[in-house]
Amino acid sequence: MAVAGTLRSLPPILPLVVYYGARPWTVSLSLREVINAPEALKPYLPDVRYDLVDLGPIPDSDLSAYPPLRAGLLVLKYSHRDCDAEKVLVQAFTDAKDQPALFSMLTVYTTVVYSDVAPAMLRQIIRTVKPEWEETMISIAAREWMAEGKAEGKAETLLLLLRLRCGPLSSEIEERVRTADGGPSRHVGPACRPCRFPGRGVRSAALMKHVRISERTCRERTLRATVTVLDGIRASSSPAFPHFRA
Repeated sequence: MAVAGTLRSLPPILPLVVYYGARPWTVSLSLREVINAPEALKPYLPDVRYDLVDLGPIPDSDLSAYPPLRAGLLVLKYSHRDCDAEKVLVQAFTDAKDQPALFSMLTVYTTVVYSDVAPAMLRQIIRTVKPEWEETMISIAAREWMAEGKAEGKAETLLLLLRLRCGPLSSEIEERVRTADGGPSRHVGPACRPCRFPGRGVRSAALMKHVRISERTCRERTLRATVTVLDGIRASSSPAFPHFRA
């Protein structure tokens, strides 16, 4: 904005691309070089360069010295690459074990993006890393599985959730869940109402204060998870993520 022949100073803008695709990045780092314009005009075009951070070549342990940030970058790095999913997720959840909101976001991201991770595997990972959060996190994951029709089917997902909340189920209840018409949830709700786990509801309620799960599409949820990770990058200091330094 011009004021009395002067230009008010503007804040710095540092363009940064965090890339986690499987194929190598081949796009020019200069905006001018990707604009389709005659050579005679190119000297007059503004040029904006950006810094590229390709997660692929960076060793997992060097993604960040800050564990929560490293957790987010780790799940992004292997979201489109072949990997030992259980090993990757155990490390990521371990790095996030003191961050309830991030832990829940990793749970959602895993169910949406890591389609080959079965409910039993995710449950075992969470139980290994943070057993006191198992019920709450599997409840969050179950919503995603039910919404997307993923994993072992809606009936098996609901059975998993009921076992967590109510303990062992009778064969009659399991059969009713698997054979219910129009979806199992309308038939089995009252069956587990008498079940109680002293103190567990209080812990779950406290934890759920940190959890915000939207009802958006799979694409929007994935984008939101990614944005959360990038917000962590922005908020972290340079020593926490040395690869971002110039």
